[in-house]
Amino acid sequence: MRPSRIPWGFVVDAGVYLGKPKTSFDVSDSVRAKLGPDAQQAIDKQYDDIHDKAKKLRVFPSLYVGVSYSF
Repeated sequence: MRPSRIPWGFVVDAGVYLGKPKTSFDVSDSVRAKLGPDAQQAIDKQYDDIHDKAKKLRVFPSLYVGVSYSF
C-alpha cells in the first residue's frame, strides 16, 4: 500500500440517535446570585421548558465533521 501524497483528510459522519433524551443542567452560584431571591423558580421554569421540548424528540439528528492534516 502506497502512502497518500495528499496531507489533508476530511471525514463526515451523519446519523440519528433514537430513544428518550435525558435532560439536566447545573447553575453556578454566581448565576444564582445574579438572579436574586427568585433564582430557583427561574431555574425550575427554564428546566421545565427544556425538558418539555426535549421529551418530544424521539429521533435526534447527528452530524460529525472532521479535518486532519498529516506531515
